[in-house]
Amino acid sequence: MRVSVFLEQKSYKISEWEDAPPLVRSLMERAVITVQPGHNRNHAVIQLHYGQSGSIRFLVRDLHQERSPLLQPMEESVIKDYDQEGFDYWDRIPPFGVVELYKIELTYGTQVSTEELEWMFRLSTNFLIEQFMMFVFAERTAANVAPYMKLALSYNARQFTYQGECYYRDKSF
Repeated sequence: MRVSVFLEQKSYKISEWEDAPPLVRSLMERAVITVQPGHNRNHAVIQLHYGQSGSIRFLVRDLHQERSPLLQPMEESVIKDYDQEGFDYWDRIPPFGVVELYKIELTYGTQVSTEELEWMFRLSTNFLIEQFMMFVFAERTAANVAPYMKLALSYNARQFTYQGECYYRDKSF
């Protein structure tokens, strides 16, 4: 989905997960998602509040609508030769709905466990994946939350370089 279309939605929520462990169910029940437009219709501020556990705030931009040069190295990171190691048939850069997380902020209370933080990120990245076709972020952007982002995407991330900087994107849409 394009950011401009995402901003038009009337409400936002994390998808239900029937067999969720108690901790995850508790986080899901407390989750409140607020969305605000950014400086134009291709930018948004997405904040997921998990009650006293904390919140995660993402500033996103629509790469296709912004005609970002970041799309070229993303395309080049797709392994197209099925004989090459790492080939994944489903790994493609979609024609729309690709967003960059250009700022990630985490706030949390002193009583929050590492496990809670990990699940907050898993739920948050799952929300982003459900809303957009793909997301990408610079390693430096996620430096303060790197362990959580890497864990949340450990099974589904592809690394690439743009202007000498390391980026990550989720692999399939």
